[in-house]
Parts: sequence; structure tokens; C-alpha cells
Amino acid sequence: GCHGIEDRTGFDDLLAAAPAGGDVPPWPPLADDEPCFIYFTSGSTGRPKGVTHSRASFAAVLTSLIQASELRAGEEVLAGSSLAHIASCALVLAALAAGASAAIASRIDAPTVETLLRRHRPSVLLMLPAALFELLRDERLLPTDLASVRLCISGGDKVPHQLQEEFCRAAGFSIDECFGMSEIGYATLAPPSGQNRIGSVGRLCPGFSASLRHEDGNEVAPGEQGRLWIQAPSQMLGYWDNPEATAETIQQGWLDTGDEMRVDAEGYFWFCGRRKQIIVHDSSNICPQEVEEALSEHPAVDLVGVIGIQDPVHGENVRAYLTLRHDQPVPSEAELIAFARARVGYKAPEEIRVLPDLPLTPVGKTDRLALRQLAADGLHAG
Repeated sequence: GCHGIEDRTGFDDLLAAAPAGGDVPPWPPLADDEPCFIYFTSGSTGRPKGVTHSRASFAAVLTSLIQASELRAGEEVLAGSSLAHIASCALVLAALAAGASAAIASRIDAPTVETLLRRHRPSVLLMLPAALFELLRDERLLPTDLASVRLCISGGDKVPHQLQEEFCRAAGFSIDECFGMSEIGYATLAPPSGQNRIGSVGRLCPGFSASLRHEDGNEVAPGEQGRLWIQAPSQMLGYWDNPEATAETIQQGWLDTGDEMRVDAEGYFWFCGRRKQIIVHDSSNICPQEVEEALSEHPAVDLVGVIGIQDPVHGENVRAYLTLRHDQPVPSEAELIAFARARVGYKAPEEIRVLPDLPLTPVGKTDRLALRQLAADGLHAG
């Protein structure tokens, strides 16, 4: 486990140790397996944990991403998501390591991103789904703003088909949906020069091995859904000062992502839900992202977040919180439920609540903890 870092030197201490008018003393030699980087998880399913990487593991994060995204010297990337998100930070550092340059959005809103697109003409763009929706629906976005982009990476939350369609109309190609974690970096991405299968999260990045397993630890049959375990050189050392969580997550060299996936015959992975987010209704497992995607196809719906609500009869009911677009007629709850039922059947929500704004985490993901708190507080109960 990763309990702590000994002999830490603060920046102020380092400056104070320098002789007046002299150079800063040379940094002591560091081993590749020593901690060098702590990144906190987003906390979308629980309290954030400090993910500790070594010099070697984080170098592997960057090397794998450079190869997977086909980054080249002289290119420019635009990080349109917070650097508090591992995907954004890794992309910026990978660009620099590859001899490319990077622009970082100081604010994640449509006007800021539009300005950077016009000024820097990036070839690679990274944005989370909610921010991409805002950008594409902003009336100030010009047809030429995305002309320089060859690769648009998105993830963190499921990329809805509606977002794929809107982006493809604007840019002429589809979003490359990825899967990754602070604990391992980018794990999957569709090869930019290869096939991008809409709805999948791509193929394993270089250096990664995967195992899909049942709850008993045995591997699933080909094509079946299972929990994703990952092994890679980019794997974290452990969670900062949390050996119990480290031992629970890393077992015999494999890291438990907590995510349900299936993989097709060509090696493309399909996200089936996060174990901690699965809603159990009448003994059936329901993935909230599938319901969110169905509702997001309605022309009046802007953003959607789905959670399970305890029910004495059904175990859990599906409740959808959503925001509406201002340029469309307001649909009734019954209309929205029927719309979802036509697409996902029994998985459709029993309840829908409209919010002025959907709560997001600091990095722009749907904040399901905040939605559960709304439900617990009895707000928007009916």
C-alpha cells in the first residue's frame, strides 16, 4: 500500500536552502518507483481518494497516450476540461512529451473554448460530454471553428448518441470516446487512423492487458459482460494513506476498475455500467447511463442524471433528474417516461424531476452524490 512519502521537501524550503545569489542545490537522485504525483479521484461515487503514481507509472501514462492518440511533434492540443481531471492533465503533458504544444482553457464555457479554437487551431480537442453539448449548441460557434481538429476525445460520462450526431454534423467525424481512471490513465481509445465504433469506448491502449470477470473471479465467456480488471505499466502505486482501499483495488497485480464492460470480437470495449451505480429494480440490473442516453435523445432534454431511489416493493425505482432546452416545448413527465420506455423498455424511469441546473462535479461529470442528497433531503420529491 501507499502510506506516505518520507523526506518531503516543500518549495519554500528548497528556496530557503539555496545560498544567497547562488544556484538551487541539485535535486537528490530519485528512483523510478518512488512516488512523484498524487491525483485525487473525482468523487463521483464516493469520497475522493489520493491516487499516487511513481515516476515510472506516470511516464507510462504519457507514453501510452502518445501512441494511442498518434500525437505528433508540431501539433497543438486544446484541453477543454479542467486540469483537475486526469484526462486533461495527461493530454497536456503527453503533448509536451511528444514535442507538441498545448492550450488550456481557463474557463470551461463555450465562448472561452471558441476563442481558443480560433486562436490556436488545435488538431486534438478534449472535452467532457456536458461541455461539448454546450459548445455545439452555442449560436456563436462557427462552421470553421472545428475545421483544424482531427481528433476529439471525450469521456468521464457516457457520450450520448445525440451528442455524437450533433458533433458529426458540426465537424464531419465522430467523437472518440475513451475510458480511463486516475489510477491507470487512459485505458481505451479508438485508434484515430482506424475504425471508431460509435457507442464503444475503443480498444486497449498500448501496454494494457484486460480481464473481464464474474463476481467469483472467473473470467466471463467471450462477448459476455463482466467486471473489468486492468494490468498496465501505468498502474498507480496505491491510494495515499489508505492501504485498505489499495488492497481492495489491486489484487495479484491486477486493478479492479469497478466497471462492467463487454468486448467484441475485434477488441472494442463497450461500457455497461459502474458497479456502484447499478440500479436494482425488481431484481433486474439497470445501468443509469443507458437510461440517460435514451432520455438525452428527446429534443427538449439538455442534461440528464439518473439514480436509484429506495422503494419497499421494487427495491429501487429509477429516477431521472434533467434540465430542459429553452428552444423546445416543455414535455410532460408522462411524455418523457413514454419516450424512454420506447427505447429502453422496463429500464425507463418511474419518476422524472426537472432542475434549473444539473449538479456537476468540479471536473464536469454528473454529480450523482449531489442527486442522491437531493433525494435524501426530499427536494424535488414530487
